[in-house]
Amino acid sequence: MKIVRALATAVCLPVLLCGCWWNGVPSDGVLIRIDSVDVEQVQAGRPNACAINGQVVNNSKNKIENIAFDLGGVHFQTGTVHAGGPTPEIVLASVDLSQGGSNCTDVARKIVADTAAPALDCTMTGVPEGDCQKLTIVSVKMSDDDVKKVQDLEQAEIFLEDQAARLQKLPLPQALGELEKGSDNITADFIIRTDAQNWAVNRYDEGSARVTKKTAVAGATVLRAEYDYIGNQTGWVNITLYDDKSKIPCVEFWDFAGSCRDLRIPDAMKPAPPAEAPESGQADTPVSEPAPAADGMEPAPAPEVPPAAPPAAPSTDPADAPG
Repeated sequence: MKIVRALATAVCLPVLLCGCWWNGVPSDGVLIRIDSVDVEQVQAGRPNACAINGQVVNNSKNKIENIAFDLGGVHFQTGTVHAGGPTPEIVLASVDLSQGGSNCTDVARKIVADTAAPALDCTMTGVPEGDCQKLTIVSVKMSDDDVKKVQDLEQAEIFLEDQAARLQKLPLPQALGELEKGSDNITADFIIRTDAQNWAVNRYDEGSARVTKKTAVAGATVLRAEYDYIGNQTGWVNITLYDDKSKIPCVEFWDFAGSCRDLRIPDAMKPAPPAEAPESGQADTPVSEPAPAADGMEPAPAPEVPPAAPPAAPSTDPADAPG
């Protein structure tokens, strides 16, 4: 974890902190922790907004009015945070990419690589700005692996934004075949997104699927994926993808653990029923049918087949006898 102290030293500040920094958190100060970068919005096949999420731990006895700082070319600010411990995870910054420029992966990479975050504006009730700055540290919890997760999420979002509606109109085997061109995250996201159209209560956070395990079994592959749904809650699903792509994938969700059911798919994706075999003793095609008639006329009768000629009588001519 990278720790950046905003205008603070690595020694105890007995006057301001009433103690030492402990485990990266000031005992009577403020920790701002940056946890993740999400693709906030995708339009026309590209991301145009990123959300940077984090947590504020206010161990001081004072209310934070606002703490602002720059990191990786992004402007962050906390807004109001009351004293008394950590907040739930909040959006510390939203990056607008609609005018062009980088994508969310580049934003995440720059934040991880940055090493300085001086507090530009630090306002706490009853605390001079200079002391507020000394009370504040910034922690970047993200790593290079987290940047890769942002990249996978971004690719999945772009792919699905452009392709999801089209794929849901294709026959299932063809749709699954096209999904193989992307990552496992894209496949899991598409499967959950398709099934979620019929959910009665929860609402899937599209683009949030991340595969945590992939297992090969007899005749199939099982993807274990986590995903987010309404209220920043996390669920999991086991997705069984059969080698025979005409078979509908089986899904086992966390709230129905132990029960694997068919994926709910639109009618357009359902495989065509197999053709019925003709009953025994029946010809595959009709022997004779009336010729089609012109409008308003009776159909023409089937052509008559002349009867076979009777066998010829034996010859009595001596010339025909075998010699």
